[in-house]
Amino acid sequence: MQSTLSADRAEGSGLRTAKLFFYAAVILLIAEFIGPQCQQIAQSYRALLLQKKDISISEYGLWHREGNSFVHFNAVQPNGELFGVTVFNLDESRHLQSASFALRAIYQGDHWLFEDVRETRFLGDHLERTTTAKRRWETQLSPQLLNILVLDPHDLSISGLWRYVNFLEKQGSNSGEYELALWGKLLQPLAIISLVLVAASIIFGPLRQASMGYRVFVGLLIGIVFRISQDMLGPASLVFGFAPILASLTPILISLAAGFFLLRRHL
Repeated sequence: MQSTLSADRAEGSGLRTAKLFFYAAVILLIAEFIGPQCQQIAQSYRALLLQKKDISISEYGLWHREGNSFVHFNAVQPNGELFGVTVFNLDESRHLQSASFALRAIYQGDHWLFEDVRETRFLGDHLERTTTAKRRWETQLSPQLLNILVLDPHDLSISGLWRYVNFLEKQGSNSGEYELALWGKLLQPLAIISLVLVAASIIFGPLRQASMGYRVFVGLLIGIVFRISQDMLGPASLVFGFAPILASLTPILISLAAGFFLLRRHL
């Protein structure tokens, strides 16, 4: 009878574990493929509604640097369509050479096609203004990269962050914010394991004789300190220039060390 109950408990435990892995896989798939796409569509739709109020000037949108060019987009559509594109071209001395504005841009496979372009060239003591219906725009930006650029780093998928970090490194631009978000997502399972280990050490370790309220207080305190350390080390890595992986990994290693120490002390 006792062996039957033990077998039933083991089977139930295995089923619960399988369900947990299944739910975790579903959440990972949503975060990787569905969530970023939905967020990008929502932000693009919002930008288009704002742009309709004044199609020429918009304080919204996003900026991007590529070499000596600075580009501002009013709205980015997921299907490879841009609205309100302003391009500022500078020389090696950072002097403004030209500024152009296109109402719309469509991706053609290997380049973008500007429509309704107004350009101003700064030629020493005078300006030269031109207007063209269509113009080719050569850039390394693809619709996939723009879909990444329009979102907050923490809203991006792991694959999207990886692609954009590589792109920024090739451009010689600072990729610290995106690297920080990438390592935060990659190390998230290890962070959860470290906190579970700390919780187990509180329940089964030296504090097992303490009251429930005290153990809950200690657990909350550790969780708050863990979160604050993550929030502080991340920006600190961007300011002081140390590797973002250290900012993400340090709180996790401290939690793992504390958990192992308390459990070993009990054993």
